This record gives sequence, C-alpha cells and structure tokens, in this order.
Amino acid sequence: MGGLLCRFSIISSRFGKEQARYTGLKKSAQVLVHALQSSRASYDKLDESQKMVQFELDLKHLRLLRAPISNELLRMPTNSKYNEEEIRAVARGIAKVQNDLNAINVPAVILIMCTSPEEFTVRASLRLLAMMLHGGNREIQNSFLFSFKATRNEGFFLDLRDRIVRKTQNSPYFFLCLQPF
Repeated sequence: MGGLLCRFSIISSRFGKEQARYTGLKKSAQVLVHALQSSRASYDKLDESQKMVQFELDLKHLRLLRAPISNELLRMPTNSKYNEEEIRAVARGIAKVQNDLNAINVPAVILIMCTSPEEFTVRASLRLLAMMLHGGNREIQNSFLFSFKATRNEGFFLDLRDRIVRKTQNSPYFFLCLQPF
C-alpha cells in the first residue's frame, strides 16, 4: 500500500522557513477515490467478513484523503509573533490541496460515503467534509452544491437526519427537544 501514498517533501525557502509541497497527490488520491467508489457500489454484495475488511479499508482511504489537508493545517502558526503573510501562505497551501482533491471529484465521493451503513465510515466522511470546507474555499463549496444538485439524491440528508434522531433518542434531554418553547 506504500505505492498509494503521496510523497511529502520539504523545500527550504528564505529565512530557513519550510514550505510543504505534495508530489503525486492527484494520482494517489485518484486511486483512493476509485477504491471508495467501487466499495460503495459493491458493498451490498459482500458477506459479513468481507464487509468488515472493506469497512477498515474505507476508513483508511478516507483518512489518507484527509491527511494532506491535516498536514497543511498543522503548519498554521498559532503564535501571535507570526505575520499575516505567513498565515496567508499556509492558507494558500491548504486551498491548493483542497482544489487538487476537488479536481478528482472527492466531494461526490464524500457524499456517497456519508450514506454508508457503518457509523465510523460516516464519521470519517464528515471529518473529510469538514477538512474540505475549511477556510471557506468557494470552489469546494460550489463543487458540493453542484454534487447535491446533480444527483438529486436526498439520501444524504435523510441519513443525516436519521442519525441525529437516533443519537438524540438516547439522550436524557430528548423529551425536552420535543416540547415547544
């Protein structure tokens, strides 16, 4: 599986600062996206032991897709001593990785994976969704909007609503939610 990972190289720039660049991100991510699409298409045909293996693979694939954005976020300065130019440079790096993932149709795959029957797969998909939308990238937002409109599939929203209802039913405050204010 080492061949699926993209290489992360550090390029030194002026003042000894480091600048991250990903090589082979699109190609590696494209393999992961194809694997996730195939996984959801054939999920119902698998027996229980195969579903468990596929479930673990799906989680790993979603984490690998999320990793480049997470790595860029870790570069975000947390100290007040950094200037705005450094913060903007990191934000541009995050947007570039997001746009690279968007180019291979990751938003559509996220929406497909969010309808998975496995709770942890849905959580991993929502984490990737949050990473893709981090920073308010307009291109990503438009891509998600296009995916919602193009499929006309309400399964994403219905599954999300059902999961919220199931989680709140187990809450001791569930009956307070049902009463009008």
